[in-house]
Amino acid sequence: MKRVSADPSYVTYVADRTLPDCSVVTDHIPLDVLRKICFFLDDPKEVIHFGSVKRHWSPLLSNPPLWNSLLHKHFPYADAKLKPKTESPENLILYKQLAKITHNARVGHYNLQFFNGDESTIQCLKIWNDKYIFSAQGGMIRIWDPNMGQELQVLGSHQDWINCLTIWGDQLISGSEDKTIKIWDLRTRQELQTLNGHRGPIVCLKIWNDQLISSADDEDDPMIRIWDLHTGKEIRTLEGHDKEVICLKIWGDQLISSSEDQTIKIWDLHTGKEIRTLKGYGGQIFCLKIRDDKLIAALGDSTIKIWDLHTGKEIRTLKGHNKTVFDLKVCGGKLISSSEDGTVKIWDFDTGKELQTLQGHSSHVDHIAILGSTLISSSNEIQMWDLDTGKEIRTIENYHHIISKVMVSGGKLISISSTIKIWNFE
Repeated sequence: MKRVSADPSYVTYVADRTLPDCSVVTDHIPLDVLRKICFFLDDPKEVIHFGSVKRHWSPLLSNPPLWNSLLHKHFPYADAKLKPKTESPENLILYKQLAKITHNARVGHYNLQFFNGDESTIQCLKIWNDKYIFSAQGGMIRIWDPNMGQELQVLGSHQDWINCLTIWGDQLISGSEDKTIKIWDLRTRQELQTLNGHRGPIVCLKIWNDQLISSADDEDDPMIRIWDLHTGKEIRTLEGHDKEVICLKIWGDQLISSSEDQTIKIWDLHTGKEIRTLKGYGGQIFCLKIRDDKLIAALGDSTIKIWDLHTGKEIRTLKGHNKTVFDLKVCGGKLISSSEDGTVKIWDFDTGKELQTLQGHSSHVDHIAILGSTLISSSNEIQMWDLDTGKEIRTIENYHHIISKVMVSGGKLISISSTIKIWNFE
């Protein structure tokens, strides 16, 4: 039997020229057998070629178990959501996009856009209808269209810095150091209402079932407030923490809150009643993540703790960093942490075993993001790492300002400091 090369370029040549109608081969093979063959495609290029050769092969690849397997195999860190349709090539298009983004990120092919702000650091950024909405100096909110390359409008009525932004439909909600929450119509760009009640600077905003949940950074105001977003009226307050509440997370119909009183509380959002309190850690919580019904906390005492959210029992404590842990990401069975000690660590999420330590930053590592199989971390510079091998790929930016955040949206990497920079790898 003659052996045929598996090189994708050869496969394309054969498909395009040697076999004008590939269905001659496949029409007599049961679909279940063809799907099993697909499981052996070991490279994204092979999948793309396979799906592109003949129109009816693309629907073949829309089988959900097959797609989930291929995505997990070739793009284990991608946050991609499939919408399988038996008569649509959407999955193949998505696959091509993921392959292109992953390749371009590795080889450094990108288009760079940036918005020059003022001398101060931008704190918050939200994306709405491809518009970038961010907080600026003096309590201003600026709206920038990167496609047009111009600023559209500046919204201003807060009297102090804006600490947090969130979006509800076509409305923007902002929380400020001036102790107020404002709601804006993003279509008309008009202020709709101001919510008063907190006695300290607003630090957290979350939305659940058309309700706004807020907390303030004030030891004398440790209450969590819940508002009706349709009327702007306060529905209830959650009382239980002894000091200011600094972080909020939604888990189904439950709210998770962490406080300077060194406790984490879980609340029933339907009744407002406290379900349980998690204790046994020290220092401020810099980050909370939820994954597979588990709560992960980055702590000021340099440890990472994981709890079972159903039982409230502590599962394990991860020790390895020697200074405060600032940020966490969970993807592809791995937990990634960044720290004030200047390192990034990769852990096995299921066992808690430390797999790798990434070193190379000149200072503390504040933020991390995932783009395909590439890890991005920020300090005084932005660095890219191979998530599979832990090897450094490149440094893509050195800054003279504090980087307040790095994030990934689609095929774009976004960094926020006194400027907003967008690396488009699509």
